[in-house]
Amino acid sequence: METKLLIHPLTNKQLSAYLAQPAGTLLVVGQAGAGKAAVARELASQLLSTDEHKINNHPYFIWLDKPADKSEISINDVRDIIKKMALKVASDGEVNRVIVINGAEFLSPEAQNALLKLLEEPALRSAFILTSSSPDKVLPTILSRAQIIKVLPVRLKDSLRYYSSPVKEIESAWQRDHPGRRSVVMT
Repeated sequence: METKLLIHPLTNKQLSAYLAQPAGTLLVVGQAGAGKAAVARELASQLLSTDEHKINNHPYFIWLDKPADKSEISINDVRDIIKKMALKVASDGEVNRVIVINGAEFLSPEAQNALLKLLEEPALRSAFILTSSSPDKVLPTILSRAQIIKVLPVRLKDSLRYYSSPVKEIESAWQRDHPGRRSVVMT
């Protein structure tokens, strides 16, 4: 996957394989702060052949997130997606509609069951990308229909190559994000 994101090489390999043959539902999992949402946006932009900075304006891109003032994503939010999925889409490209549900663990049980119906019979040329901190936090029936990609922690040496900040600042930030792991910087 050609991207401007800093991601672990194994995660990048999984993403490239998915992009080569996008199919059905993808579950992007990783710890909090791992960059799951950024990966989902990047995947969506590549699937829709749209610049990542313009993806929100793409007519066939849907982003669903837990509202800040709510504790869950409601069934009504999923019903809105179901209505949008019923609309016809111009058919150019292998994938012409992408639905991202960021924080699938926040889907209410009713919302997960409604979503399951969409995943069982997905619209032609549509891709679903769900993000979650753990695959155990979504219904097993949804999990059984999803390909899983893990967003692995970035290695220190990759961070050093990616950022132009002083080595000590990068190493300090990396240590905060990877407590208990030793970092050895080769200069």
